[in-house]
Amino acid sequence: MTPLVWVLAAVAALAALVDWRATARGSVGARHRTKPAPMVLLLAAAAFVQPWQGWTQALVLAAFAASLAGDILLLPSRPLVPGLAAFLAAHVAFILAFSGRAESVAGSLFGAAVLVVLLPLTVPRLLAALRATRRRVVAPVAVYLAALCGLVIAAGTTGSAWPLLGALLFLVSDLMIGWREFVGPIRAEWHIMATYHAAQFCFLAWLAGLAGQGQ
Repeated sequence: MTPLVWVLAAVAALAALVDWRATARGSVGARHRTKPAPMVLLLAAAAFVQPWQGWTQALVLAAFAASLAGDILLLPSRPLVPGLAAFLAAHVAFILAFSGRAESVAGSLFGAAVLVVLLPLTVPRLLAALRATRRRVVAPVAVYLAALCGLVIAAGTTGSAWPLLGALLFLVSDLMIGWREFVGPIRAEWHIMATYHAAQFCFLAWLAGLAGQGQ
């Protein structure tokens, strides 16, 4: 990574820590300022990765921008579906970026194995709770979960650990959100943001690694 990308990534990490603290303290007003900041900085960092990686970099930038929109749309007290749509767009952009760099089957098989273990432990209860309380969002949530699974499989095709780890962290973060929203409390609210931000940093690391290899 260039020095500017390192600086922006480091400031994004500090901004993420500030947001985790605000989340842990339940500072709703502060989160309107702290929540968007990490993705603004990661978006800038991804834009300055050199040499330019063509459609791959453009798609990662689109995914980061959609994630930023999702962060804003899912600020406390705002409705679920618009934010869900923004993150669905982000996942589609990530899937296209990863699929364009497909090199491996082994990573996808590993990702699929994790899904086979993790999803039965969470998704049936989540969907059952949705059917009992918010039937109108069952279909959007099901489509979103399918996109998350696609994200994990596509990330595995890259042959790099960074996108696969990022996709799995994104999956865990979103499953925690679903559990909190529809099933019951989770251990700590800030864990959602920690896994989410870690996922986005993994995606930036993958993009920067491609540039470093001159691909």
